[in-house]
Amino acid sequence: MDAVGDIPHCNEFGKLDDNPDEPEKGLVIGVLYIAISSVGIAISCFVFYAFSRPELFKSPCYKLLVFTTTADILNLMTAGLVAGFASIFQITVCEKRHHWFYLFQFWGLALWYFYSIASMILALNRALNFARPKAAAALFGGWKPWLWLLSMVAYSVFGMLVSPTVEIYIPNRGVYIDGTKCLFHIYQNMVKISVVTVSYTVMFWHLRNLSRSTGSWSTDQIPSFGVAILGDFCAVSYLAASYIPEEWEMSEYAGMLGQLSWLALHLGTGLIYLLVNRSVHDAFAPFLKASKYRLSTNRVSAIQPGHTITQQNY
Repeated sequence: MDAVGDIPHCNEFGKLDDNPDEPEKGLVIGVLYIAISSVGIAISCFVFYAFSRPELFKSPCYKLLVFTTTADILNLMTAGLVAGFASIFQITVCEKRHHWFYLFQFWGLALWYFYSIASMILALNRALNFARPKAAAALFGGWKPWLWLLSMVAYSVFGMLVSPTVEIYIPNRGVYIDGTKCLFHIYQNMVKISVVTVSYTVMFWHLRNLSRSTGSWSTDQIPSFGVAILGDFCAVSYLAASYIPEEWEMSEYAGMLGQLSWLALHLGTGLIYLLVNRSVHDAFAPFLKASKYRLSTNRVSAIQPGHTITQQNY
């Protein structure tokens, strides 16, 4: 086994120092991560289809939703599929034959930066749509969402350059850790929580005032608030799991709890849209009608000539 030198947490024997010798635990973790992420990717792909339909994609908000949904899918691949297979097959960054996995860790961190800034920009867009519609039109109208997309990519690259580190995945603990202390990673997580929370609070305040003046409450924004609450909850859970005292018995599962909160964020976002977003329901309706039609056709074809069907009311 050839070891890779100068990689944090790797020893001279090509082993990961923080990885306990418990491959059976890695197997359970891997299967769990792959199962969760597979469900999440399937849901998010359908949400992506719903939001990217031409009649919706022309709207700036839906363009931003497509960007964040893409980030959901890619993060589920990183946090779930890739991590799950690494746990099952005991893949670490410390072996030369798995050098691709070492390089992939940089991509994974950049993806998280991309999702973070995309979420903040989407939250800002939604808040301005209610608080300052003219400002929203000026900042996000027309082709400007594509400039925002470039800024998201630039932000991700900037984060990797200003505070370079590599994420190290520990297969038998089921968690990614910073190879070296990364202040940008820490601070941007805090900024993300703050920006998203403030933006959706402003949006809620304006919706409340609108409901008081009209006497009715719009349910169209429920998915937005649901995603915001989920994002804050998962972010706080991730941070809390990182600071569980080592003397506590559950500390050995802290990393996995943090990873599961990461997966829950991206799975839950797609699930909320699938359950309560009207645009997603509209996209789902043709599939449901086609399914009912096929079922009806199968029933009719099953009736043999010469037989009489008696209709019963229950």
